[in-house]
Amino acid sequence: AMRWVGASINELLPVAQVGGEIVRARLLARSGTGGARAGASVVVDLTLGLITELAVASLGLALLLAHQGSGAELADLALGLVVFGLLLAGFVIAQRRGAFLHLAHLLERATGGRMWSEIAGGAAALDREILSCYGRSRGLAEGASFRTVGWLFGAVELWVIFLVLDRPISVAEAVILESAIQIVRNVGFAIPGALGLQEGGLMAAGLWFGIAPEIGLAAALIRRARGLLYGCAGLLAWPLVRSARPAPAAGEP
Repeated sequence: AMRWVGASINELLPVAQVGGEIVRARLLARSGTGGARAGASVVVDLTLGLITELAVASLGLALLLAHQGSGAELADLALGLVVFGLLLAGFVIAQRRGAFLHLAHLLERATGGRMWSEIAGGAAALDREILSCYGRSRGLAEGASFRTVGWLFGAVELWVIFLVLDRPISVAEAVILESAIQIVRNVGFAIPGALGLQEGGLMAAGLWFGIAPEIGLAAALIRRARGLLYGCAGLLAWPLVRSARPAPAAGEP
């Protein structure tokens, strides 16, 4: 439920795809998990989401290369994925080397204020929990598997939509189109739900397979309608999730 609320906030509100993660961490902390553990779980889950998204986008690019061969446009896409991958690798390395604690200490030294000592203590706890999360290989594998299935489900959704529109596409084409949509959404992360960009991206990518722009737009609007229903329901559920009774602490009945 917390994941649903966070995704709905990111989809419909102008929070640059970050506000939903903050709300999700706060809801998790209120449930009795603890602030440091809640924050760490959200940071690691977000990282897994980016890693698996990169993997699915790379799969889409490979399928597109197999479909129409190399070209300048595809070379630019490949370069963009490589740069994104390097930045993501740096983000993971920074997490494993205490990035949040180092940042808190820098702020403490820069300001010379005592108020940062409490923040540094919280950052230290957060770093410990993040390292603990990365030490659980089975949990990471399960989380990555769920995330990958989620990204690929978007391709299945597109495959069904085009089938309903009487313009069937192959599974490979659906994966390519889904990859294109996710790349566009990341570029337009500051726009709620990548409004307009998602539709334009699907229409443009559909031209690779001879899909008429009006068919691509119809598919994008159907998907947008599903996103609005999902997001609005999640926003309505937000107060209910927030007011839910916290889970009992360990040892309590």
